[in-house]
Amino acid sequence: MPRLFELYVYRKMIEANPADKKEIHYQFSTYGNALDILVSKPNFQMVIDAKYKLHYQNGHLHEDFRQVAGYACLNKVRMKLNVIDDRNIDCLIIYPDMENGIDELSLTQIDNKKRKIEPYYKVFKLGVKLPVI
Repeated sequence: MPRLFELYVYRKMIEANPADKKEIHYQFSTYGNALDILVSKPNFQMVIDAKYKLHYQNGHLHEDFRQVAGYACLNKVRMKLNVIDDRNIDCLIIYPDMENGIDELSLTQIDNKKRKIEPYYKVFKLGVKLPVI
């Protein structure tokens, strides 16, 4: 299910951002790591990790945030985003949330609906509704 959820999130992002689809990279690989999604749009740069974990509805897991923040520190990621200074890159955990999650994953919606994780700087979370059969 985790890989299926990653693909679902990626597909929803591509559908909601057709003009930006070349700047939304799935499984960006670097040094043995594969980020779920890397957004390299000049005015919207973000490392996104899709976690199929319901725990995020009411809390968070520090090891997941350390993982996504670690991806944002990789030189290859910073080069892909043309980040040459010391600024931090936004990091986001996307998780399933059938009650309060969003349906559309446009970059605007992501930016407006993401919720800051207080113990961390520039680390956010966002719930996404899953399809109902």
